[in-house]
Amino acid sequence: MSLVFLLGGCKNMEIKELESFAFSYTTGNAMDASVSYELRLDDGVYTAVIKDDGVPLEEADIIETDQAFADRLAAFLHENKVERWNGFKKVNWRVLDGKSFSLALSTKDGKSLSAHGYMRWPKQYKEVKAGIENLFNTLREEK
Repeated sequence: MSLVFLLGGCKNMEIKELESFAFSYTTGNAMDASVSYELRLDDGVYTAVIKDDGVPLEEADIIETDQAFADRLAAFLHENKVERWNGFKKVNWRVLDGKSFSLALSTKDGKSLSAHGYMRWPKQYKEVKAGIENLFNTLREEK
């Protein structure tokens, strides 16, 4: 998997030609209480990893996919202005057992984006989360 670094000034980048993508969020405090969606490009082949809530990472679905899926994901992220999330790093320190999210991606041209929060979310978080889930679950249903 590619390493992802936070680069200043990338809020105006256009998300296209993904090399790696990782989005996860917690659903509680129990073991494996999280959901994650990943897309990786290794040796010219895209692989998607879908980990459902309550499922150990070792039992996540691994699906080989293609450039068309990566392009759909990149277009969705760009249409929803996820570039504006770059550098989002907010925490609500008053909540002890809350929920969090993390997003990291890199593009083939070397640009990267990262965002994370604990009981704080960027604009359009719910819509973006639902769209990511829909894209990856549709991929799983197609395979």
